[in-house]
Amino acid sequence: MTSALHQFDKVAAQFQTDQPWTKLANWVDFDLLGNEAAKQFSAFERLGKDHLMGIRMLNGAGRPNVMYGLRSGRPEVMDIVQPGKAIGFVPAGAAHHLTQDYGWWHVNDADEIYIPVPLTNGVLAFVILEATFARRWDKFQWYCLECYTFLHERRVHTGRVGMAGYWEAEAGAVAEFNADPERRTCPTCKTVHPLAYSFWEPGKEDLW
Repeated sequence: MTSALHQFDKVAAQFQTDQPWTKLANWVDFDLLGNEAAKQFSAFERLGKDHLMGIRMLNGAGRPNVMYGLRSGRPEVMDIVQPGKAIGFVPAGAAHHLTQDYGWWHVNDADEIYIPVPLTNGVLAFVILEATFARRWDKFQWYCLECYTFLHERRVHTGRVGMAGYWEAEAGAVAEFNADPERRTCPTCKTVHPLAYSFWEPGKEDLW
């Protein structure tokens, strides 16, 4: 028993040492009622050894954003906000897009788990968990918004470059797609795709 307790303490101490945000939590819990956790994890941060976590705060009325997944080449609404009823799950390899949040379709090598957590102050905390590993790649993709013909993609080796490299690649992918009208023009129906936008783009409420 003594050995097991010592191992517990050792792991707890190592967790706190490894996490730059350790002041936000002890090694097993997070204060979701404060603003610091949501701010720190808004763009995803490493959690422990093998995970990434993102946190979004929604008001009591929910959010206007809609999550779509591509099924058989067509968009389908994914109802991932069902507090008290269900959690959301996006399998690895599935293209998905959250309107007015980021202007591209996301594909990665890890499953994504969405957990709605109702808070005592009436706010809904939306916790997103993903695995991270050395062989993980992410893709930023675009499809024609009329016929959903594939237009373009850019890949990033997230398992090697981390989240800082991921966001750098995201900015490059958006700039690359926007810079070439031919790349944004559908070869099938000739529809021109609207400009892409970054997760960090301000004033996204009127964007696709």
